[in-house]
Amino acid sequence: MKKYILITGGAGFIGSHLVRLLVNKYPDYDIFNMDVLTYAGNLENLKDVEAKENYTFIKCDICDLDKVRNVFKEYQIDHVIHLAAESHVDRSIKDPFSFAQTNVMGTLSLLQAAKESWSNNYADKLFYHVSTDEVYGSLGEEGFFTEETAYDPHSPYSASKASSDHFVRAFHDTYGLPTVISNCSNNYGSYQFPEKLIPLFINNIVNNKPLPVYGKGENVRDWLFVNDHARAIDVIFHKGKLGETYNIGGFNEWKNIDLIKVMIKTVDRLLGREEGTSEKLITYVKDRAGHDLRYAIDSTKLKEELGWEPSLQFEEGIEKTVAWYLENQEWLNNVTSGDYQAYYQKMYTKYTMYQEVKKEIESFGFSVVSHDFERPWGGFLVIDEIQAQEFSNKFFEGIDVNTLKIGGKLSPKILIVKPNARLSWQYHNRRAEIWQVYIGSAGIIRSDSDVENEMKIYNKGE
Repeated sequence: MKKYILITGGAGFIGSHLVRLLVNKYPDYDIFNMDVLTYAGNLENLKDVEAKENYTFIKCDICDLDKVRNVFKEYQIDHVIHLAAESHVDRSIKDPFSFAQTNVMGTLSLLQAAKESWSNNYADKLFYHVSTDEVYGSLGEEGFFTEETAYDPHSPYSASKASSDHFVRAFHDTYGLPTVISNCSNNYGSYQFPEKLIPLFINNIVNNKPLPVYGKGENVRDWLFVNDHARAIDVIFHKGKLGETYNIGGFNEWKNIDLIKVMIKTVDRLLGREEGTSEKLITYVKDRAGHDLRYAIDSTKLKEELGWEPSLQFEEGIEKTVAWYLENQEWLNNVTSGDYQAYYQKMYTKYTMYQEVKKEIESFGFSVVSHDFERPWGGFLVIDEIQAQEFSNKFFEGIDVNTLKIGGKLSPKILIVKPNARLSWQYHNRRAEIWQVYIGSAGIIRSDSDVENEMKIYNKGE
């Protein structure tokens, strides 16, 4: 039977794989890819299907209700698979309003347009909402998320997705809109924008850049090969029961640090390097706020009721994924230019700079017992209490550590303090800036134009 299927976010990572699958598998279906083409949407992902007769691209923001209504009317949309979303947790922490706007109001816009367009004539209609396992919150060392698990979101991203899920269910219960929801685990594979862990780290390993690992890297995630996710959506779309939720997981739980080491060995081997040589790039950074410990999906319902299961084990999937990124450096270079570079600098450079300073301090034999790199004005390092005065004697001519605060107002600050001491200390600007320039082989960037002059004076012994 002819279908007119609107896929939102079809130029993104998961969406492009789904569009490709449906366009090629169902030539009698008209597939409409609606995407606003933000930083993560890339039509290069679909070059191989853009000339197909059953494929149409529509540039449209899902938050623009009037335009969405026109799309439903003009293209006679009778099925929706909704993937368009802001999805990066770090971005949601920096800008929660954008996530609420796109993920909540955008979903509401689509639901309203579908309800109006279908006018209670819901025969052979479907609104399929693609969501995430992050809405369930965090697990302990044991157990799995099932479709009955209560929602417990911990980040602005997961809260926005939980809200969108609730709106979908509300439209089903209140208006009878034919809906289905799926919640998936972490996806990996080709065409993923390199803000996410796997493509980001593959790119950094190739280019010998630091690999920023949150906390100790002990957070656990279930990994799903994106092609398997697209197949699962296809199955649920055609066989799923209206009003139901289906969990989609890869049965592949990995601690982040173990996953990273597998990627390092794979990239090193495929590049002809000795396996494991890139482990030196691992750089531990302060853990992310609201960082859930463990996700694990139970996909038993999907397997038993609809017959789906993943096709690849993780080791095979990651081999295919790494090989794809290595063979498609031009694609990676194109998407890592411009706005993404600015974002990457904002999100990760501060962490790696402070980590380098920490390493340099430790190279002098001093122990850094704690640190915080997310203060609004920069960050600080805490030297072991027994060594604090010794550090001052070496670098600050014996200044009392109880009165020492390192850093000028316009530059990133590094505080050398005794543990548990208060941070309301006096400034000691000149020596502090000079010391920071000295330690600055890590490449810390300052906006204080006087620092260079102070360093010249210091080097002359004035």
